Amino acid sequence: ESPSIEECRKIGLKGIHLGDYIFWDDERQTEFVRDTYDWRETEIEGTYKKYKSAECIMPGVHDFTNYLKRGYSRASFHASVDVRSGLLTREEAFQLASKYDPVRPEVLDYYLKITGLSEEEFYKIIGKHKMPQLKNVKLPVKRKKWKNTEKLLPYAQQVINKYKPVKTRHARKATRRSK
Repeated sequence: ESPSIEECRKIGLKGIHLGDYIFWDDERQTEFVRDTYDWRETEIEGTYKKYKSAECIMPGVHDFTNYLKRGYSRASFHASVDVRSGLLTREEAFQLASKYDPVRPEVLDYYLKITGLSEEEFYKIIGKHKMPQLKNVKLPVKRKKWKNTEKLLPYAQQVINKYKPVKTRHARKATRRSK
């Protein structure tokens, strides 16, 4: 069990972010892992980076809700970092943020299915959590103009589907006869 906030304060424990003290370049680290271990990047909904949160299908929903509540999302964050690092100009960053931030992620359909929410209910719930400055602002939501290159299902579900027995025509006929 982790110590409580009070226990941490009592003994003077403070957390630090290692990246504030040791240089870490996501782009170079990604290139190293890709080139050394044959790791492959994948499309991540909500951003142009192809390595952030590659292990999960839900960052698209998380980032989209951030956009709906705060007016910016993961692409804006990534583009800001890239501008500070000298990888992009401000204009390029604005173009990327405008392209990716307002896009409704495909995985939202899966999220709505597993939560039982309608899309209207989803937007209503998220709308209650909008920043006060954005309460009367209708943020644009764009339909995605490209298809995901991979299935947006949890990995475990993909494995189950892959090995699930397939009923052949012969097996279906035998099942009908036995009824």
